[in-house]
Amino acid sequence: MKLLPTIAAVASAYEQPKYNDFLDSLSQKSSGWGHPTDKVAALFSLCPSLTEPDNASVVCDQSTCALVCNEGFVATGRRRTKCRFNNANGFFWKRQLGGCDTCADLAAPPAGVEIDATLNDAAQNTFESGEFTVTTTSIFNHPGYGDTADGSGSNMDICLMKFNDNLVTGRTGTAPVCLSTSYPDHGKACWVAGWGTTSEGGNTANLLQSVGVNILGQDYCNANTNNSPLLPDDICAGLPDVDGNGLTDAGIDSCQGDSGGPLVCDVNGAATLVGVVSRDNNGGLLAEVDATLNDAAKDTIEAGEFQVTSTTMFNHPGYGDTADGSGSNMDICLIKFNDNLVTGRTGTAPVCLSTAYPDHGKACWVAGWGALSSGGSSPNLLQSVGVNILGQEYCSANSNNGALLPDDICAGLPDLDGNGLTDPGVDSCQGDSGGPLVCNVNGAATLVGVVSRGVGCADEGHPGIYTAIHTDTWVADTIAANP
Repeated sequence: MKLLPTIAAVASAYEQPKYNDFLDSLSQKSSGWGHPTDKVAALFSLCPSLTEPDNASVVCDQSTCALVCNEGFVATGRRRTKCRFNNANGFFWKRQLGGCDTCADLAAPPAGVEIDATLNDAAQNTFESGEFTVTTTSIFNHPGYGDTADGSGSNMDICLMKFNDNLVTGRTGTAPVCLSTSYPDHGKACWVAGWGTTSEGGNTANLLQSVGVNILGQDYCNANTNNSPLLPDDICAGLPDVDGNGLTDAGIDSCQGDSGGPLVCDVNGAATLVGVVSRDNNGGLLAEVDATLNDAAKDTIEAGEFQVTSTTMFNHPGYGDTADGSGSNMDICLIKFNDNLVTGRTGTAPVCLSTAYPDHGKACWVAGWGALSSGGSSPNLLQSVGVNILGQEYCSANSNNGALLPDDICAGLPDLDGNGLTDPGVDSCQGDSGGPLVCNVNGAATLVGVVSRGVGCADEGHPGIYTAIHTDTWVADTIAANP
């Protein structure tokens, strides 16, 4: 993919104010924030009237109209647009204004939302005998989901869906399931099923998959995993520590795309729903990691390619801590191997660690085997794309990502079209998480960040967010303490 050059500033007689500065000017009843009229920019009143979105008003000055959201709502999409003129189209708006939105009340059923559910389905791309689809009439989210009072907003992630259709009577292949009334016994053999990916960051399955897992008691799970402490509503399931290394064994698990699927046990001869696939809980049920190095094509063993197995994993203590307003940042871990990954190898080399936030506009690279589009399939070949580092103030003023935390690095494409939002087109995506953001610093390949999170992939106004390496000494301290 083509790497963009470092951002160049272009002098102009008119400098568009930052959106937040524009909002401040409104409270002071100031004018002059709009783009002046010229050969192509026309007075706003000459263009067709704009329809005000819900929960918002539209204000105009000179050639520009802007979105102003009601209290409690934030702008989504384009926030400003200019009235233009040409002989072919006459007077017209350059861009369509976006809207204003806010977080839904998680305790209430989502208004106007419907889900089509397909039952008796085994193969996603085949219509089978007895398969049928029904549409929800109501959706009920658990009121505890998103509540951080217990130290996490990620648990209690369960909802109920109501259908007017009868899902059992007169149907073949469907039956009600019993509901569990207690934590299942430690060691009990149960099953989890879904169409999620068949490997971390891999492709989803066409055929419904099922795998047997053992229930692990909470005390046992806390003592034999790298998970953060379990909450009362958490069930831990996977493989116990059979090899005696003090960590639960690797090999079986639910995966991305299985969320919401059933964890079912045989309780007194009856299929009983004991849990719902939730999350990896700060490290998941992975006690070991098999890492393949010098790999470019996933389906081919290449010259110099080799695999090693981890001995220890270290999660950043700040991940999951909501004291700074978010439990999603600091999502970085270190993986230790007894094998030497560099000496005597060809194709591997150590990377330098960043000591400062990289310069705004700096051209860097991100790589991985993640999806090529939001929700899309992952590639066989390793991908790499050039992104520009965006300073925190610039990112906050020109994106809809919300407030950044001190350890966040923002990277993508700058606002080259001047609409007040970072441009779409390049980004990391699902499955790239944990991958490297690398910059050339004084001639040396330098790890400045790790792929963290974002909204969609390569969307306008949503540049990627990366966990910075330089904000604390945890990486260096952990390596030094564990030679």
